[in-house]
Amino acid sequence: GVTVTPEYKLVTNYGNGFFGWNGKVYESDIIRSAIEVKATTIGKAVAKHIRSGTGDSIVVNPDVYIQFLLSDPNPLMSGQMLQEKMITQLELNNNAFAFVQNDANGMPTAIWPIVANSVEAIQDNQGNLYLKFYMPNAQTYIFPYSQVIHLRKDFNKDEIFGESNGPTLAPLMEIVTTTDQGIVSAIKNSAAVRWLLKFNTAMRPEDIEKNTKAFVASYLQTQKDQDSIGAAGVDAKTDATQLQP
Repeated sequence: GVTVTPEYKLVTNYGNGFFGWNGKVYESDIIRSAIEVKATTIGKAVAKHIRSGTGDSIVVNPDVYIQFLLSDPNPLMSGQMLQEKMITQLELNNNAFAFVQNDANGMPTAIWPIVANSVEAIQDNQGNLYLKFYMPNAQTYIFPYSQVIHLRKDFNKDEIFGESNGPTLAPLMEIVTTTDQGIVSAIKNSAAVRWLLKFNTAMRPEDIEKNTKAFVASYLQTQKDQDSIGAAGVDAKTDATQLQP
């Protein structure tokens, strides 16, 4: 028999996350720029294996294979890449996971970051804890918690997981989205027609277009000559009316 805790959904779950903007938090330029600075800085740090020695002494990198594992955790990424990926996940979800792969002798051979849609905590009758990961490709993996590196922030109510950023970020992101949409709308509206030219004589369409372009070139250019007096002069054949948006 096993005991299953409620599922913990991650904000990287596109479409099924906590957020009204479909969980695409990382697509926000504000969120991404804030996370990038921290992730890049932490990625430059050199990971060390520190072990207690005799008395109060400590030993740094006593095992060469672990030192190599920290600098090259798996065939696809360096230690810097792993650290940046873990911190990015931590900032997005307040939880970050990596699986420690062991060989037949139980020695660690690789560290693989886990980017899942959601995670369940499972406990067996002996009290052993496991994590079940639901991946974006619909596959699931179950790993002993003892073989998982679990970083967490805002570790408050839940016994295992850090609290989600969702309730905190949702109102802020809605305001940012609304503001961005308002700015875009204002810019689009600023391109509306501002002047109406009424020609009092019959003209061919090409002549109307020609005279309109001449009016714009003469009076509505942003770069004006120093002799400009800020007024437009038209003859009796044309009525120029400024439109207010």
